[in-house]
Amino acid sequence: LLKNTKRTAFRKLSNLSLCFLLISQIISLLLTRSLGGILGLGVALIFLFPFSKNRLRIKKVGFFSLVAVSALFLMFIFTSQFLTEKINYSPFANHSSFDSRLVIYQVGAKITAGHWLLGIGPGNFQEVYLEHQKFFPPYPQWAVPHPHNLLLAFWLTGGFLGFSGFCLLFWKLRKSIFKRQKSWGLIAVSLMAYFLIHGLIDTPFWKNDLAIIFWLAVALNSMDLQNKKKLLKK
Repeated sequence: LLKNTKRTAFRKLSNLSLCFLLISQIISLLLTRSLGGILGLGVALIFLFPFSKNRLRIKKVGFFSLVAVSALFLMFIFTSQFLTEKINYSPFANHSSFDSRLVIYQVGAKITAGHWLLGIGPGNFQEVYLEHQKFFPPYPQWAVPHPHNLLLAFWLTGGFLGFSGFCLLFWKLRKSIFKRQKSWGLIAVSLMAYFLIHGLIDTPFWKNDLAIIFWLAVALNSMDLQNKKKLLKK
């Protein structure tokens, strides 16, 4: 009886500590005012928590929504320069964060169009970005080590083959999203959703700590799929 009491007390303390840590992290995220981080967290929670009995339907809608939003955002990047010219809007009037990102996307789209097959290789975006300044008015932001978009970054770094591999990776993992998983599998799926949403306006991958979390999520999803195959064979 004493052991059970201690275990119950320990579980309550662990749950309270976990809740405190989560609340602290959420507050820290809100204080950063990171739009990508906040949106990514919101979408990740959709995959993590069962909001209704039709969980499978929610996950399917959520996954294809991620794909559709990513495709539309990529289309926006490649048409942003055309759109701004048509509506006579100059992104260089005010040096806000949105204006800087819009210019970076326009330059990134132009670089991708010229190097769509092989890309420019890893770590070369800053140099090529400055070389393309002659095609644009003065940049609002000159120090830009990456294109602030995960899809565009994969395309520029690995060419069309690298971009296709990244898309194929997410498409293969859809099976683990549509099937019932263990708790760690749900966390892995949520992490992948977070990376994709946050990656629309930033590159939460080309940092050692974030890259480890990304590939850990991939590994957990792959392990979950392999376990399901073994169970089916038995």
